[in-house]
Amino acid sequence: MAPLMSEADRSIVSIYGQLYDEQAMADVQRMIARDTDRESRAMAREFAELPEDADEACRQGLAERLAPVLATHLTDYPWLTDPRPHLSRGQSVTDRAIGEAMAELYTPAQRDVLRRVLILVSAEKAEKAEKAEKAQNDADPQPGR
Repeated sequence: MAPLMSEADRSIVSIYGQLYDEQAMADVQRMIARDTDRESRAMAREFAELPEDADEACRQGLAERLAPVLATHLTDYPWLTDPRPHLSRGQSVTDRAIGEAMAELYTPAQRDVLRRVLILVSAEKAEKAEKAEKAQNDADPQPGR
């Protein structure tokens, strides 16, 4: 599993091991194990080898392919959206450590792709919530409307 990961990804997982509890790290290992198919490996390699001068289309395309992976992880491991119960250190220590590690381990182009992934996943989540609310309102109209 780890040999398929980039050096940066192995380093970030090692840092997570210092910041998160055993249950969270077991989930991280399950996420890593799940993403070993050919397509996931190809995306990981593309991300690891992303040139700093990658154009907008390349960055956006990679983000769009990575977003469903993150969305699945967020569905399967809801604590990822609020990891506080799984922190072995304080929130501010964890945020600072991860921020510093991301800046050190990933290039600006890679961080841009990750930012785009988060935006795509957040937008999709908001759209799904809006559709669910509309469906609920359509199924249960309030009297007097």
